[in-house]
Amino acid sequence: MPPIHISDPETDKLVRALAKSRSLGVTEAVKLAVSNELLKDGASPSADDEPQAGRTDRRSLEAKLEAILRDTTLVYARLLARRRGVKGVGSRVYQMLRRYGAVGTLERLVARPTQGLEFLKSINRLDLSAERIALDPRFRGILTEDIVWRARENLRKLG
Repeated sequence: MPPIHISDPETDKLVRALAKSRSLGVTEAVKLAVSNELLKDGASPSADDEPQAGRTDRRSLEAKLEAILRDTTLVYARLLARRRGVKGVGSRVYQMLRRYGAVGTLERLVARPTQGLEFLKSINRLDLSAERIALDPRFRGILTEDIVWRARENLRKLG
């Protein structure tokens, strides 16, 4: 697929403003904006998420969930490091993924509200939270009702 070239100056300016306000690269800003708009429409945030022959198998969904957890953890760690004024910060998520798998990791991440969730709220990036990932309709088939309920409850408590 050919890369996208933004030739409209106003669109370019908006994308760069979003990237700056969210501490993202330009490509990440475009991806975030388009994904959020698709989610608002109730559509799948990426074209390759369309199920083959009407359904996606559990292994494929778990792989997508793990990829999203890894991607959001990386962005979260960068934002936290920037906030703290340090070069980098570690994350326990990668070890949890190895030990418990994607669903088990998500279950542990939403077990209770965390300082990380409060940090994401403070910088207007709840889109990176485990809670928002747990509420993604793509993963309903592999997550328990308890995980989804806890995610909703954590966000409700957060305000």
